Amino acid sequence: MGSRNLNPIEAIPGVEVFGVPVHPGQAIAMATKSGGCANINKGRYLGQRKTSGHWNKDFKCYIVEQDLVRRERTNAAGEEWLHYAYGEKEQEIYNRQRDALAAVAGEDPGYCFRNKNNHRYGSPEYIAAKKIWRATYDEYASKRDAWLDEHYPYKSTPYVRRSTLWLNRIIKL
Repeated sequence: MGSRNLNPIEAIPGVEVFGVPVHPGQAIAMATKSGGCANINKGRYLGQRKTSGHWNKDFKCYIVEQDLVRRERTNAAGEEWLHYAYGEKEQEIYNRQRDALAAVAGEDPGYCFRNKNNHRYGSPEYIAAKKIWRATYDEYASKRDAWLDEHYPYKSTPYVRRSTLWLNRIIKL
């Protein structure tokens, strides 16, 4: 997948948080934030790039790479377990996988437990109905997980992720 930013990556040195120059290709640790969570990851510094459409025309972001591993459920033929489907082809695979799972584990009871039968949350009727649902779901989940572990075990696939660091928080390793 290509970058949305058409500005080229310039292989020029950057500066880490302590003021030490970092050259392209050097190992770094980077601080990132997403969804209110902060993460520290290892990677490589690649260079800088001007942002497209940024209010400050001289502002440059650091471009970094990370070596990551993706874990997905994959069968012996190399077909991944689909959690959702986008197009017609994926919908056929998704339906076939769900039908095979339903034949073993039954239908997914889901979690549609929103004030059923006008019971108030915390009432004895609600608590009793939720216990029945929980037992049904736990049984389904154990059958589902056993079937998936047998037919679609987890497979680790390494990949390289290239990212833009807007805040440029890196430390040379």
